[in-house]
Amino acid sequence: MNAPLHLGLVVLIACATWWLSTGLILSLVAREQRTYRWSMLGAVVAALCAIAAIAATRSTETTESALVGFAGAIAIWGCIEMAFLMGYVVGPSRKDCPPGLRLWPRFKASWAAIAHHEIALLAGLVTISILVAGRPNAVALQTFGLMWAMRLSTKLNIFLGVSSAGQEYLPSTVRHLGTYFAYAPMNPLFPISVTAATAATVLFITAALNPLATSHEATGFTILATFAGLALFEHWLLVLPLKMSVIWPWAEQQEPPVPPGASLARAQQPSQ
Repeated sequence: MNAPLHLGLVVLIACATWWLSTGLILSLVAREQRTYRWSMLGAVVAALCAIAAIAATRSTETTESALVGFAGAIAIWGCIEMAFLMGYVVGPSRKDCPPGLRLWPRFKASWAAIAHHEIALLAGLVTISILVAGRPNAVALQTFGLMWAMRLSTKLNIFLGVSSAGQEYLPSTVRHLGTYFAYAPMNPLFPISVTAATAATVLFITAALNPLATSHEATGFTILATFAGLALFEHWLLVLPLKMSVIWPWAEQQEPPVPPGASLARAQQPSQ
């Protein structure tokens, strides 16, 4: 059952889900703000259906139940990300980053700018943990937990400084967050992040190819391996001159970007 063709199909499904779900969110966020309410309503309904699906399949160990858990985690994650990018769940501070802040004061200011979003992600993780606690199908929790860890790593790298933070893709609702970014060719955390993501990918691949793994286990580990690999790719996007619009042509916002030298200057890494 765990033949290469089967696992290859799971990889294809995971990659397609990543590309399509990300593209859908970017396209909805790029639309006029008057459409956000209906888009957000649809995302909430999808998240509620995902919670119900995770609960219904949490005691089943099959390929299908693993895929349902995976899809449920993506739907819940997507709902929270849409709420963030559309400006509904961001942070108590909606101001630009004050210029000249050193590392710790800038960290506190950055936390105030995204605190509600971080709490929402943690709440999503806790909710799924409660849903699948003690049940055999934990793919939803594993998927969401992996994305949470990799997203946290991405945010810390952007905070410490990368060469391609992607400020130009922020919609107007959260464009002020670009002033908290730091820009540098590399930061000390980046090599650790890519090494950890690479190691996780290899470990998940090894587990998926274990001949003793059940179909459910192989499917779950294949999904995790694929998403760890995609997280590694997204980390490299932070330092490589590759635009997101190459992958998602609709990614770049149609509204004019922040003028160079304005709020962008505040995002430069201050002396520490």
